[in-house]
Amino acid sequence: MLSGMDQFKAAMLQLDSKVAVAGREAVATASAMLIADAMSNFIGAHSKREPRIPNSSNRPNVVTGNLRRSIRSTGITQTGRAAFEAEVGPTAEYGRAVEMGYGNRGAYPFFGPAAKRIREMMPDISTTIFARYIAL
Repeated sequence: MLSGMDQFKAAMLQLDSKVAVAGREAVATASAMLIADAMSNFIGAHSKREPRIPNSSNRPNVVTGNLRRSIRSTGITQTGRAAFEAEVGPTAEYGRAVEMGYGNRGAYPFFGPAAKRIREMMPDISTTIFARYIAL
């Protein structure tokens, strides 16, 4: 009976390791998808001090490219036994002003819509990744 318990314990440790690897991969995948989606939300381009190029979806234009390039992840942090998180967003100081609007300037959301889409996809992303590591 003792050998059965040892085998069970070994199997649980192996499962715990697989869950951690799958969880980290799910967060990494979602982070990369969020960055790519947010970057793709910029439409049109113009030089500084030129008028904004209108588009039907009210997305921001590329002026210098700095804001779009600043969308990054801080990296993945383990927050629990098999729990991970990553902070993703623009590092450019004016990112929030573009996203939310300021003064008499309108809002040109680029990050919020991307986050909403990825959040809706997260169950499928996680299920696909976890299925590769854990036989259900």
